[in-house]
This record gives sequence, C-alpha cells and structure tokens, in this order.
Amino acid sequence: MKREYAQLLNLINSALWEKPADAELFGEGTDWKAIYRTAQEQASLGLAYQGMTTLPDDKKPNKIQILKWYGYIAEMENHYNHQVCVLTKVYELFAKEKPILLKGLSVAALYPTPHLRQLGDIDLLLPNADASKITQLLKKNGLCIGHDLTSKHADFELEKVDVELHWQLGTPLNPFRRKAYQALERQFIKICRHTTIEGVETDLLPLEFCSLFLLIHMVDHFSDKGLGLRQICDWALFLNTHHQEMDKKLLEQLIDIVGMKDDWLLFSYFCVKHLNLNREATIFFNEGLSKKAETLCDIIFSVGNFGQYNPGWEKKSTSYFNRKVNSLRTNLKHFYRVFSISPSNAINNLLFVYLTDAVKRLVKRK
Repeated sequence: MKREYAQLLNLINSALWEKPADAELFGEGTDWKAIYRTAQEQASLGLAYQGMTTLPDDKKPNKIQILKWYGYIAEMENHYNHQVCVLTKVYELFAKEKPILLKGLSVAALYPTPHLRQLGDIDLLLPNADASKITQLLKKNGLCIGHDLTSKHADFELEKVDVELHWQLGTPLNPFRRKAYQALERQFIKICRHTTIEGVETDLLPLEFCSLFLLIHMVDHFSDKGLGLRQICDWALFLNTHHQEMDKKLLEQLIDIVGMKDDWLLFSYFCVKHLNLNREATIFFNEGLSKKAETLCDIIFSVGNFGQYNPGWEKKSTSYFNRKVNSLRTNLKHFYRVFSISPSNAINNLLFVYLTDAVKRLVKRK
C-alpha cells in the first residue's frame, strides 16, 4: 500500500473514532498534496482534515495547504446547512407522501461532525406516490423535472441542490433475487423509524433493512464503475451505531434472501482491517478474507469515488469509435478486477447492467 493511502486511512480513522492521528506516520517526506488529492478522490476531504488537526504542529502541512483545506471545509459546512434548509422545503412540498430519507443527511448524522461527511443529492423514497401526480406537483411549483424521469424515480433541482424522488429502491445485482427483495421492501417500509435530523422530522428505513440497503448500494457501485471510501465509512458507522439494536437472526435471514452473505463478510473484513471498526459491530465476520480485502482496497484507491478517477477515463478522443473502444477496455479491466474477488457480482453486472446500458448508449450515439 502506498504511503499516502496508509496515511489517509489513519486520518480518516482519527475522525471516525475521535482519537488522535498517529503522528509517527507523518514524518519527514510526507506528501500532503498527494494525501489531499487522494482524499478528494475518495470524497473524504472533510474527515482527512479533521484527522489532520489532531497532529502536532510540526507534523501538519504548511500554512498555505492548511488554508486551502480549511476553505474547502468551510464550503462543506455551508453546503450542509443549505441542504438541511432545502430538505425542510422538500418535506413541506411532499408532506402528504410521507417521504423516507435515504443516505445523505441520514448517514451524515452518524458522524461525530456531520457536516464533514461530503453530501451529494437528497434522495427520498416516496413508495405510495403517483409518478404522474408528482410530476404535476413539481411543474405547478415551477420546478423542472430533470432528464432522469423513469418508472423508478424522478429528479429535479431546488436552490442548486439535486433532489431524487424514488418510487422504489435499487435492487440487488442478481436478477433472480430481485422479486424477493422487492417483497421485503414493501414489508419494511411499513415499519419505518421516525427521527429528527437537524430539526427536520423524517422517516428512515428500519435498521436491519437499512443496513442491507446500504450494502446493496455499495456493491452495485463497486461492481459497476467503482467505489470510494465515503460509502464504506457510512456503512461502518451505521454498524457501529446500531449493531446492538439489530435483530441478528432477522438480519441473517434478510442477507440470505438476497444472497449477499459473501458481500457482507468482505466489506466487514475491510472495515475491521482498514477502518478500525470493532469486530463485534460487523455482526458477521470471516477471518479468511485478508487477500480479497486487500484487492478490494487496491481497487478502491485506484478508481476513486464511483469510479470517477479511474485512469482509463482520462483518455479522451473526438472519435466516436475510439471512445467506445476505450470505454470497453476500461470497463473490462474493472470487470476482471471485480471478478477476482466477487465473480457473481462481476458477471451479474456485466450481463444485466453494463450490456443493457451499452445498448442504450449505442442507440442514442452517446
């Protein structure tokens, strides 16, 4: 593992578990620009900054780098506060539909300092909503529906924050498990948790089902284009916070129904090894996954958040044919790496996600 990767993980762990970073790792020759760049690729700049502040002054980056970092953190805090305000307005707009908050602010609340968790869209599940009526409501309030209106969700922008409204949750990669998962979804959304986040009252998915939903989200992105540390930190904190409250037998049944026990064990091992999660909090753990977990770690650092920093995407061409060849080459390379630790996920993604998307893009000449 590269030195800056180990250093970044140490800073992240410092922030997650509220303990000082290991000063001995940050001696002479520390490349803070590389650490900053890697943290940015992993959508973990806020956590890395918080960890950095625990180091002795002589181990920290120079003042110019600290100021640059601090400026980014200030923007993160402003964005966090703004997203809370937007969430309030969205809930007022869809009060009758009783939205269920997914990811984002709901997982940020698990962090010692919530605004240091980088936020993306606001994702809401409206399981009982009529898509056509929601569309009319958005237009009535002067909100333009994005390009992504489908039978599963719609998106729009409110005060420069992207909001996604989901009629149903994402499903496992294995198509033969999807009906069973959808049946679970219909069952568990009836018994949601009620909580308050930054003064906003909201419903959240039940604990056992939420842990599975977060895992599915990680695995889907990892198998497709790639995954960053941000989503894995979310899952680790969720388990650390709620593992004692969860029904272990029920959870095991849910995992078996969707056929994701191997995925749970792999990411659990990663969280224990690289994020210092207490083994007890993983609920299910397998000692023999060291090699696969190291490969997972290599892939995560090589492609970054949602695969956006995969070196293969840097090769741009004006030629449509050359772009397609490069895309195929980059995706196949990622396929083989995923296949080395999770053959079933790699194959399911190739057959039921990648090929479907590829055909659509060819038809639209994208």
